[in-house]
Amino acid sequence: MLSHFPLGTVADRNCSCWLGAEPAYSNDRSQGDFHRTSNLPPRPRSQDFGGLSAGGSREALPLLRVARIIASGHRDAARSVTICEEERMPPFQRATPTSFRAEEVSSSPLTGRRELLRIGCACCLALVAPRALADAMTPEVERHLAAAEQAAGTDLKALLVLGKAADPNFQAPPQDVEKLIALPAPPPGKAFDNLYFVGGKWVSSWALTTSDGIILFDAMNNDNDAEQTIERGLRTIGLDPSKVKTIIVTHGHGDHYGGANYFARKYGSRIVLSEADWTMMETKPEFDRPVYGRPPKRDVAVADGDKITLGDAAVDILITPGHTMGTISPIFDVRSGSQSHRVLLWGGTAFNFGRQPERLQAYVDATARAREVAKQRGVDVFISNHSFYDGSIEKLATAASGGSNPFVQGAPTVERALTVMNECAQAVLTSWKA
Repeated sequence: MLSHFPLGTVADRNCSCWLGAEPAYSNDRSQGDFHRTSNLPPRPRSQDFGGLSAGGSREALPLLRVARIIASGHRDAARSVTICEEERMPPFQRATPTSFRAEEVSSSPLTGRRELLRIGCACCLALVAPRALADAMTPEVERHLAAAEQAAGTDLKALLVLGKAADPNFQAPPQDVEKLIALPAPPPGKAFDNLYFVGGKWVSSWALTTSDGIILFDAMNNDNDAEQTIERGLRTIGLDPSKVKTIIVTHGHGDHYGGANYFARKYGSRIVLSEADWTMMETKPEFDRPVYGRPPKRDVAVADGDKITLGDAAVDILITPGHTMGTISPIFDVRSGSQSHRVLLWGGTAFNFGRQPERLQAYVDATARAREVAKQRGVDVFISNHSFYDGSIEKLATAASGGSNPFVQGAPTVERALTVMNECAQAVLTSWKA
């Protein structure tokens, strides 16, 4: 029988994100145990950002000079912009360097991050929008963006795209979901002894192996992805797809739940989402498109602080509202030889929900709380459900060549990643209020 324990004080019932509804569990034990625990700190009702801070707004001065060149109609404006991109200027104004080249989908299976931008990735759209003049941003917004850049260093710059939305003139171009889905999938790969990447170029899927089967994190866009990318990928790396007993869907958008029904029908896999996102999918689904598989029928609903167990593995459920109001960012242990590491899989990154200040405030609070949880729990690995943000495809290639594991970043880097997202969210929220 699946166990259900009192939530206790895991979530703050005065928080607008808490949903008081209790999940209804099945009594089929064969697909894993779902426990409720109370080992996570409560979500804050007040902002407590901590982390890194900026010492002022001087970081934006080079951009002001570029803006004035453009505004004056100088004939060398474009060249000046290019020159200034090589100087000390916040990366919100320049494309992040990458070893990939933008190419047509048909010409190369290694289509890179710039191709995602050309097509209009919903989670990466921020990179391609033009930047407003820096004069349009308040000093407070600039301070948050500078703090985000400081936290990003040289290794987390992909997350800085979130700050683009702080531009009051920012307009995301339309996305071409069909082209994003059609991007050739990278080869599956091994990140840790018990964690494998079996996702696509645009959206990720991770397989956690246990002594009693596989826990799959996200199921991509549709049945075709589930069969051709995830199922085939599992077989390629020597895993049995029929062992997928639990699918944890990080949030209720079609690019993450779309292939879940395929595994549920074929292998009887259980599907796990948060209570909030089950309700959203049933009543008012976000970003629903014909190309996505249909939302699965309600199965296992989890709340903040719950624990999902399968065999010798346990996954702690951390609810991080914002991207959706029930986004799950699971925490679990992985192995690399004789060493053990702790992973935080961030479940929803982009601010693609429109101008909703309360929702963005929830994101701010969630990243601040997650940073504290990660610090307390000793999380030293940060991964995403979109490879653009965590560079997982490039890391897999590095890992395959031997040497130290590139996925092991260390606890300070995990905290920096959460600080970048937090500061970018604060910058956008502040710009909305300006």
